Parts: sequence; C-alpha cells; structure tokens
Amino acid sequence: MVVASKAVDKRPFSPFLWLFVLPGVVVVAIVSFVLFQPITVLPRIALAPGFGLQNGDGALVSNEDLRGTITLYSFGAAHCGSDCGQTVADIAAVQQTLAAAVTTPINLVTMALNEESPADLAALGGTTGTVTWQWLTGDAQRMRYVVGGGFNLYYDQQGDSVDFEPRYVLVDSLGMIRAYYFTAQLDPALLLRDVNFLIEETRNSTGSKKLAYEAAHLFLCYPD
Repeated sequence: MVVASKAVDKRPFSPFLWLFVLPGVVVVAIVSFVLFQPITVLPRIALAPGFGLQNGDGALVSNEDLRGTITLYSFGAAHCGSDCGQTVADIAAVQQTLAAAVTTPINLVTMALNEESPADLAALGGTTGTVTWQWLTGDAQRMRYVVGGGFNLYYDQQGDSVDFEPRYVLVDSLGMIRAYYFTAQLDPALLLRDVNFLIEETRNSTGSKKLAYEAAHLFLCYPD
C-alpha cells in the first residue's frame, strides 16, 4: 500500500517579522539594564571652557592641548597664604594623592586668579608620577571670562589674597565637565573613585561596551 506524502508548505521567513522581534529584544535589554545597572558613570555636566593661557614657562596652553587626558582644575593665587580659600599646599596634596594611586596620565591645572605673571608661576607645579601640574595665567578680563563664565567661579582680588569659594572641577578626556567638588581639601577616596570611573569609561569606549556606557548615561546610573 502506497501512502502519498503530503507536501509541507514551507513559507520563507519574512524579514518583516524583525519589525516585531527587534523591538522586543530592545525592550528586554533595557529592562534588564535598568534592573541590574552593572555600570556606574559620572554625569556629563557641560563642556569645559575654551581658553588660551600662559604657563610658568611663558608658553601658550589651550584647552585643546589638554584633550585626550583627564584633567582636574583647581584655582588659587601664587602668593596667597593660609588666608586663601584654596592654598598651594592643598593642591599639592591632591597631586600626591593622584600620583600615589593612578598610573594613567592626569593633568592638574591651577588657574591663577591674582594677575600673576608667568615668572610668578615658574617655581610652582611640576610632574610627580603620571600627574603633571601646571599653573596658568592671563590678563584679568580673560581670566574672569574663563573662570567665571566657564567654571562658574567668581572671585574678589584683595591685594595678594583672593576671596573665592574653593573648588575643583573634574574634566574627562573629551573636554566634558564630569564633577564639581566644592572644597579646598578633597576627600582622597572620593577623588580616586571618580577618576577611576573616567578611566574605565575611556577604556571601554568602543564596540558593545560603549553602548552599555551610553545606556548608563541614558538611565542616569550615577554614583550615590
């Protein structure tokens, strides 16, 4: 007895089905990310200001020269003592903290607020480990534009001292402000935590890992 086999109708897979499948996959991925949040990032606050200022050697330094490297900005006056809100010793301690714990190159830049000349700054700063510290200066109007307009710091010159609210500003390698610290004496643990966040983000800035970091920004996965 011969049994006739029934042909099975094999319809080709329609590419239009992807219009329904892909959104579902994306939704599942997003929900999973929101639930587990495996990545923590610092917020992207604003672009750091552009500038062209002189260092202690009299050389012109621009914000573009600092791109490609994490930069921590500070503010002070070369001849200001303990009566200043942010002293040279305070900033030097920050350099030592970074140099002792970080192997990635870091820029430490101090904006001189009291119309210092390059000669006034020549003996300040220097390189310790992978941390290069330099002071920058310029004419009064330019400094107020950069410091006030770009970093939201307003100050009052009083002889050799300067009255201002101390702060540090952390900028990533792309020139984006990522954190403000409104203190003269930075908590070492907090600073190193945030610097390491930026180092890891830079290290994972390509391929699928980059998408994960962008999702972390989208869902505001910021540290407590």
